[in-house]
Amino acid sequence: MAALEPSLAEMAKSDWELQEKAYGILLKVLQNIVKNPNDEKFRSIKASSAALMKVLCVPGGEAVLLAAGFSNDGEQFRLSGNVDALSTVVAAVEAHANKAKMNELRRQRDEQIEAAKASGKATAIKGEARGDLMSEEMKLQLERDRKELEASRSVNPVKDSKSNSALNKFGMNGMKSAQDVIPQGGGG
Repeated sequence: MAALEPSLAEMAKSDWELQEKAYGILLKVLQNIVKNPNDEKFRSIKASSAALMKVLCVPGGEAVLLAAGFSNDGEQFRLSGNVDALSTVVAAVEAHANKAKMNELRRQRDEQIEAAKASGKATAIKGEARGDLMSEEMKLQLERDRKELEASRSVNPVKDSKSNSALNKFGMNGMKSAQDVIPQGGGG
């Protein structure tokens, strides 16, 4: 299993489309064995199968299978190792595939940003996106709300939040009792 990481690193050097297919096949094969450890049909796969060819065409793909405990007799790959250790291999392949996918998504995003910069749209991207989200009615309502708040503050200014009044203190000494707060008599 020590050869697993270098094999996965070798796979990562290939084009993303090839990697993605290979990771999918590898995970499917390995997960089937983990889910059905006693079923012999999942423990071997023909070397000539179209699915396995997608793994074998990627440099490092065969090495991952061998590191997982498979042996190759020329006709087929057969799991000769312990099924219990395969869960660790599945987790490692899955983590590596997820990381590779994130790297590819970042690469695509960076490529789009560079294309936007090259076309001169880069400075307006953020502003355009926000403007697209707000309708004219929303912008007008936002302006009305802002003016209303300013008018309210001119009549009732914001008070200092660090006031020394007893209502702002915590603990028994700073609290008023219900008799102090609720007016007595109930008349009006």
